[in-house]
Formats: sequence, structure tokens, C-alpha cells
Amino acid sequence: MTVICSTVLAKEPDDFREQMERIATFAERIQIDLTDGLFAGPKSIDIDKVWWPHGVKADLHLMYHRPDLFMDKIIKLRPHMVIVHSEAEGDLIKMAQKLQSQDIKFGLALLKDTEPETIKPILDNIDHVLIFSGNLGHFGGHTDFSLLKKVKRLKNWKPELEIGWDGGITDKNAQKLIDGGIDVLNVGGFIQNNSSPENAYATLKTIVGTDMKQKLTIEELELKANAIREDIIKMLEAAGSGHSAGPLGLADIFTALYFDVMKYDPKRPDWNDRDILLLSNGHCVPVQYATMAHAGYFDRKELMTLRKFGSRLQGHPEREKLPGLENTSGPLGCGLSQAAGMALAMRMNKDHHRWIYVVMGDGEQDEGNVWEAAMLAAKYKLNNIIAITDRNNIQIDGPTETVMPLEDLKAKWEAFGWHVIEIDGNNIDAVIDACAMGRAIVEKPVMIIAHTIPGKGVDFMEYDFHWHGSPPNHEQAVKALHEIRTLQGKIRSEHE
Repeated sequence: MTVICSTVLAKEPDDFREQMERIATFAERIQIDLTDGLFAGPKSIDIDKVWWPHGVKADLHLMYHRPDLFMDKIIKLRPHMVIVHSEAEGDLIKMAQKLQSQDIKFGLALLKDTEPETIKPILDNIDHVLIFSGNLGHFGGHTDFSLLKKVKRLKNWKPELEIGWDGGITDKNAQKLIDGGIDVLNVGGFIQNNSSPENAYATLKTIVGTDMKQKLTIEELELKANAIREDIIKMLEAAGSGHSAGPLGLADIFTALYFDVMKYDPKRPDWNDRDILLLSNGHCVPVQYATMAHAGYFDRKELMTLRKFGSRLQGHPEREKLPGLENTSGPLGCGLSQAAGMALAMRMNKDHHRWIYVVMGDGEQDEGNVWEAAMLAAKYKLNNIIAITDRNNIQIDGPTETVMPLEDLKAKWEAFGWHVIEIDGNNIDAVIDACAMGRAIVEKPVMIIAHTIPGKGVDFMEYDFHWHGSPPNHEQAVKALHEIRTLQGKIRSEHE
């Protein structure tokens, strides 16, 4: 997802404060332009006078002849990132290493006539490249779209590289820059010179909000879900332990969430505007790992390390091990409580356009903690929670209605003050529609009861609770993969 970075450029401290106050209430990331009067002019305020609001990410863009002379002062400020010009003097690698050793990112700006090949030898040391199309030391400038050709070359060399654009950005050209591969829009005059900076920012946010991957068709989503099921089988066979039925049954739901419903950026898993996905029934995490890999969080080859010593992909998710995981789960019944806490925090922070999706098992609703959270969420009308119950009717000891009857489950959640939607959880279109409907509910939290087939796609696993906590052996995995690839014999597999 492209980020809007509001820019501040001022000669005097009072002007600096005025510009910062214009954007302080809405900016999530800012770029502070600093000039030395030599490399670029006129001279801006000194580094010693720089500040920014608490909780905002700040990038310092140094238009300095010798930026290396200021590194110690900059480190004391603790910015998110420092951008210097590749045309400036000083040892760029040493600057990068010094900043990165302090957990400060390092970026390079390229003037119009500077080709990317000049920085290719040191690209491994760079976190960000700023394509500069503006006027040094001034807001505005001409948006030279021919410079977008630099983006393609840089991304070919380093796909994960963050690329920003500085110069002449408005609501008229932002989409073209986004389409050209720009990750960060550094916007100065369009916001600062507007009679309502917040409205100008909101206009750009609307444009950025459309910057999602091209929507997949339902048929493409179904193929994606099947590919995820294949990876689940391969992972579990390689691990020699784990849960099969639940992850296979949830593949359609996770495909819908990651490839249609949710707002996120795998390149920036801690992006402030992202939606949150919590997996309460953590034993089903193979489906989340597989879906995250397909969504670009990490290489699919890593899936084969499931449950191995030292792997980031443990049998239950650990939030601090893998970027993109939002909660640690294992003890059943905790996910909804975590969601309620996060939802309250979002309300306090006035994050009105973010959603928390929490996937829960049906068997875990035997836990009292679930219903305590249900009461709290209803009391505070946490309509930013959309919970999804995987109603597959099995748990490790047998059918749910034998172990601890749950029905009438819809009536229970309605009695606890929730808006309830009941769907076929293996119908991707239905999942997408239910989430859209859930986001339209304003007075209550939402529960989607998604009826799924445990072991979906593998005939000998479907509906059998014995596969709740068992992995396939090699022979079973071969048979399972054949069934998934042929839609249980309905089509011919390209692997045959």
C-alpha cells in the first residue's frame, strides 16, 4: 500500500511550527526537508531546531553538501529514516552502517539526471530510494513521469526496496505515480498550501485507498485457495506433526481475507493503517502461514520449516517471530479478548477506518473467556470487530455437539448483543459479501458463523474429527495432493 508522507520545509522555527501544526492531527509519516544553502538553498532551519509530534514517523531529507558531518546530531533525534543525496560528498556506506546500527533506515535521493546505475553497487546498504522531481529547497516542482523508468530498474535489482517520489504531487497525478510503482508519496505544497490541509490529505488517502492489488476473480480466488491447500499438505507432511482438518477447511476464508477483504502491506507489516487479523484457534496456523507466503510476506520455500527447531513458523503462531502475525495463540479462547482490547485502543486512537478480523474455532467456544469477551465487546459496541467462527462441527475429542453442544449458536451470539451473519464458509463470494456487510454495521460487533467442511478438498479427511490433530504421512500426502489438484477426480491434474 502506498504511503502519504506530508512534507515540512521551513527557514524559521516559527514557520516550521506552523507547518507542523497544520499536519499534526492527521499525518502518520512526515518528511522534514533540510537544506544547507550550499547543495540546496535557501538555508532551512538547523537540525537542532527540528522536532515532530509524538507517535509520528519522521524521515529527514538532508539536502546537504556534507551530510556525513551531521550524523551524530541526527542519531540523537531518532528519526524513522534519513535520506541523503547520492550526489553529496561523504562515504555513503559508512553513513548507512552508522544509522542502521541505531535502527534508523537509510535512503538515497536521486536528482533528475542521476541514473540508478550509480548506486547499484551499494544497493544492499540502502532501505529507500527517493526519486527527486522537484525543485531543491522549495515546495512543488514539475512531475516528470519519464523518471518512473528508474523505478522499474531499481525494483528489478532489489524487489523489496521502498521507493519514494518528491516533486509536484497532487490529486491529479498521484494515481499515475502509484501505478508506476511508487511506495511513498512525499507531498508538500498540495497539502501545506491548501486552505484545508486535512481535506487535501483525505483526498489523497482516497486515491491511495484504491491502490490495492488488482482484484482477483472468484475463479482465481478459488484456484488460490486450492494452491494454499496443496501447501498445507506439503507443510504438514514435512513437519510430521500438526493439524490437517481445520486449516484445509479454512483455506477459502483466509484466501478471501488476504486477497480481497483486508487492507495490509506485506512490505510494511507494521503499517499503521493496516487491518488486523487474529487467529484465536492457533493450531490452524498452517493455513495462515501458507496464505501469508502466497501474499508476499515471505518466500514459500520457508513453509517447509513448519514446526522445526529455530523456524519462524512454529506449530502455534508467535507474534514476535514472524512479521505480519498480530497475536500469539495456543491457549484456546483468547483471541476475542485480544480483539476487544485492540478495538478499544483503536477507538481511543481514533482509528476509524481499520478493522479487526478474528478467526475462531467452534470447539473453543466451550471456553468461558470467549463469552466474557463477547459481553465486553457488546457493552462497548465495538463495531470494528468482525469475528468469524469456523463452524466445522469437530474438535479433537469428537463432534462438537457430542463433546459440548453449541447450538443454537446464532441465537447465543444474538443474545449476547452481536449482529450475526450465517454463511457457507467454503464459498469465497459469500465470505467477501459477509465481511462487507459486517463493516456496514455501526452499533454492534459482528459474528460471521461460517459453516465449513473440515479437511475440505481431501475425501478421506472430510468430516472426520480424527484429522483434527493429525498430519498425513507420505502415502496419504500423495493421495491428498492428487485429490486437491483434480478437485477430487473432477478434472485432470497438470502434474500427471
